[in-house]
Amino acid sequence: MPKVVLISLKMSLDLSLALTKICDCFTLSNTIILVFLSFLLLLYNLQQRKIKKGKGYKNIPGPGQHFLGGLANLWTMRNPKAVIKVLEGLCAKYPIFRANLISHEIVFLNSPEYVQKLYGSKDPNHGAKGFAYNTLKPLVRDGLLLSTGEKWKTRRKVLNKHMFSFKTLQSYMKIVNSESDTLVKSLGECATAGSEMGKPLNEIVEASVLNIVTQITLGKNATDFKKFEETDLTFAEMINGAKNLISKKVLEPWWQVDQIWRFNSLSKLEKEISEFSAKHVMNSLVNDVNTDGLGIKKDLLAEGISLEGIAEEVLTMIGGGYETTVTALQIFFFLLALHPHHQELCRQEADSIFENEDLCTSQGHLEYGALSKLKYLEMCMNEAFRLLPTAFFSMRCIEAPIKLDEDIELPSGTQVAVFTPGIHKNPKFFPEPEKFKPERFSPEEIKNRSPFAFLPFSTGPRNCIGSKLATMEILSFTARILRNYEIYTTDRLEDVVFLPNLTLTPEKPLNFIIRRRAADPYQNI
Repeated sequence: MPKVVLISLKMSLDLSLALTKICDCFTLSNTIILVFLSFLLLLYNLQQRKIKKGKGYKNIPGPGQHFLGGLANLWTMRNPKAVIKVLEGLCAKYPIFRANLISHEIVFLNSPEYVQKLYGSKDPNHGAKGFAYNTLKPLVRDGLLLSTGEKWKTRRKVLNKHMFSFKTLQSYMKIVNSESDTLVKSLGECATAGSEMGKPLNEIVEASVLNIVTQITLGKNATDFKKFEETDLTFAEMINGAKNLISKKVLEPWWQVDQIWRFNSLSKLEKEISEFSAKHVMNSLVNDVNTDGLGIKKDLLAEGISLEGIAEEVLTMIGGGYETTVTALQIFFFLLALHPHHQELCRQEADSIFENEDLCTSQGHLEYGALSKLKYLEMCMNEAFRLLPTAFFSMRCIEAPIKLDEDIELPSGTQVAVFTPGIHKNPKFFPEPEKFKPERFSPEEIKNRSPFAFLPFSTGPRNCIGSKLATMEILSFTARILRNYEIYTTDRLEDVVFLPNLTLTPEKPLNFIIRRRAADPYQNI
């Protein structure tokens, strides 16, 4: 038999075996998904032939640059536990690459120089979010995170003025200190002589973080909201339910297609969460009788923003400022537990701040100015952000061409992504990238490194508006906890699997042991 025929038969056999394996992964009830994906693949390839690519676009390397590339890439990343490692491998290989995912083609920027061109751009046509953010829309509506153009520009200016100015951040310290006290007490109930905590640390922390966000935006604690009569869920349970739904769509991207999602029984729950959470927030705004000056209603109404618009921003702030901070705190505590030497240095620094009458009140509450003195703690926090960035992925859909260098220009309509760990673990900028080395963030090291090599809160005009508030919470909570407790863990970093959920999330709750310090400075709290 001719060699060419043998090769052709082998290729056909390999393709048949591959398709058989793919089909085996779908239950009978989900067979429609495979058919729909194949249809999307056909449409995608027809669409790609019509798109006029920019200069050098076709020369951008990457996996699956062939007819079945979309299915091949989806198959490669079929296991959520492997997605992070797959992307890290690609980033280690390419400074820029593109990947087909059925009906979408994504260009990944993996160098500070390229990221600066996009995220540093002041062209409003480069600010729209990519398709992955569509999963958030049922929860946050068209608030600051997803809005574009003049609406985004106006809202950003107003929120910066009334929610995140230096003066307002100072005023939040009262809330942060109060919740820090609550958190210390809650941890005290779980502090043991050596056994693991009976309740996951993230569940304890999330109550305090959510209370801060709802007090700032609505003027009351999340626990003050009544249960949703229609579902018998609390407001916190609604928010967590939305997080889980979004994560499912991220990990199983075919559910992002509305025509498929409507066949999933969870689509009804998503609709309920969307409607009831918006209704709850609106009712709180309409019936607001707050006399403490908390909440953003009065200031935003004075700026001409309607109640509906304020509700959008409240939902956005809760959605964006809750989950990320809770996960970041859990990861930070974990890394401090794994590195007791650095934990002790942070504890000594915290002690010096709490014992300074100019930085700490007689009630043991930190002044806003005290946070800038927690320099080593901040270095450790930034190293935790670098090693395990909570916001691990960001994405844009450019509406105007952008030139990255002389040989590469991305055309209008390109989906552009930044996988943050790929840059954070580049040995060119961070030698020995897998090691926990806080000194990377000393003033001298920062000065000699591109500001676009460290992206914990994104960067540029559309960076995270709540980054300073999140930093306040993390530094305040951690300083207070280290002042009272020693943190240990029975887990090893190499054994923990991180999933690409809404945030970089441990597959299972991390195991902690919390012990009171031998000389507890706050035994009576």
